[in-house]
Amino acid sequence: MMNLRTLSRVCVGAAGLILLLETLFGMFAVLGIGFSMLLDVATDLCLTMAFPIYLVGFRSLAAATFGLCLLFIAQWVDMYLVSVPRHFGNMLNGWFGELLLLTILLMTFSYAATKRQVGTQQVLAFRDI
Repeated sequence: MMNLRTLSRVCVGAAGLILLLETLFGMFAVLGIGFSMLLDVATDLCLTMAFPIYLVGFRSLAAATFGLCLLFIAQWVDMYLVSVPRHFGNMLNGWFGELLLLTILLMTFSYAATKRQVGTQQVLAFRDI
């Protein structure tokens, strides 16, 4: 039976792998989008910033989790700006948004479980899991 610390490590590792795959896909997709307009640059950043935000977790797990939540909202707004006609669509319509939400949930669980075990007011990072 896995204890809570091991489960937190597995969740953070799975989240990192998923975000790495999303970022690699985003890097491939950026090749077809280009950098000609400001909206294209915003779309490129939304597609490629998942794993770099995850790496913030080496400094602060809470900041990485919050950054991923902000990225989810930024991708939703970006999806609104590139849609014709403009409308707020469902972010959970495709695999990209679903996997990002899954990693946010995994990171939030890991943060909450580690905070419960440690029980202090210190800033938690990957090394504390």
